[in-house]
Amino acid sequence: MGILLDKYTQPEKMVELTLPLSKDKIKFHRPSVGETKTLSEYSQGLESDDKADVKIAAKVLKILSDEFAGESETELRKDLAAMEAPDRAAIVPFYFKLIGIDRDELLDKAIANLTKTTKN
Repeated sequence: MGILLDKYTQPEKMVELTLPLSKDKIKFHRPSVGETKTLSEYSQGLESDDKADVKIAAKVLKILSDEFAGESETELRKDLAAMEAPDRAAIVPFYFKLIGIDRDELLDKAIANLTKTTKN
C-alpha cells in the first residue's frame, strides 16, 4: 500500500482536543459506528431542549473519553455547565469534525433549505 492509503486506512486511534481557554487536553478514542449511531439518536431527541449542548457534550465525554467513562452524565453536565462557555462549546464541534461533519457546512445547507421553503 502507498503511504497515503496506509494513513487513510489506519488513522490514529486516539485524538486530542485542547480547550481554547483553559488549554486543558481531553483525549478521545475514535467513535465506532455504533457509538456514532447512539450519539446521533440521542441528539435527535434533544431538538427542543435549551440545554442540549451541555447534554450532548456530556454524552460525548462519557462515550468517547476513557477518562470520563466512569462518571455519571449528571455530574458531567454539572461540570460542563460550570465551565467557561468557549471551553464547553468546543466539545460538540470537535465531535462533528471527528466523524467528518463540517458544522458550518451543515448550517449553510440548513439556511439554504429554509430560504427555498419559506415564503417571504
